Amino acid sequence: MTKTITGALIVAVMIFVCAFVYCTRSAWGVAQHWDGFYPSLMANIIGVSIGAVIGIPVGIAINHHMIALAERRSFQSELSGVKTLMLQLDVELKSHPLKLQRMTGFAQLYNNPQAPTVQTGAAPVGTIDVQGFFLQDSIGRQFLSSSEIARVGEQSVVPRVSSYYWSVENLNKLLQLYMQTAGSQDVAKNIAVMAATVVNTPNEVGYELEEAIKRVDAKRGLG
Repeated sequence: MTKTITGALIVAVMIFVCAFVYCTRSAWGVAQHWDGFYPSLMANIIGVSIGAVIGIPVGIAINHHMIALAERRSFQSELSGVKTLMLQLDVELKSHPLKLQRMTGFAQLYNNPQAPTVQTGAAPVGTIDVQGFFLQDSIGRQFLSSSEIARVGEQSVVPRVSSYYWSVENLNKLLQLYMQTAGSQDVAKNIAVMAATVVNTPNEVGYELEEAIKRVDAKRGLG
């Protein structure tokens, strides 16, 4: 409405200019000059008026369309990136359950040193080689630092992922401490207790990721 009013005002001003020129041409005593000038002036004014009334709104509409199209493409790109990151996170999570399950048996090693151990390599009886038990967390950290997750509206999965990877970080610290303390029994028990509390979490978080991926696909128009 504001654009239409502005265009109308421009037209009104130009018409007033034409009328003024036409009324004063005789008084100036150059009739032949003004007879040729006036039609040309009117044609220019009409052309400019049409451009102002029609061209400006059309130009603005085209500009808005191009901006919306660029935003749509950017959103689609972000959705694609988020899905890729979620799929990578799901793969990382699937590498954790077996390690967590084996870590829950760390304490039993000290209760019965002669029983089969959970060591992954050569190690003295009563201690555990924990090199192979460290949990991968690079994708989890990348996921939690991504701002695209919130921009595509999938931040609801972040708290659960954050909570689990806090446990992963602490388990890895305990494994490192176990190595530094030459197989501390107390540290081994702490590892077993913490592992037991999250042993099922990777599968639970994985299910939430699968649901989130379905929502992302729906937003991309693939669902």
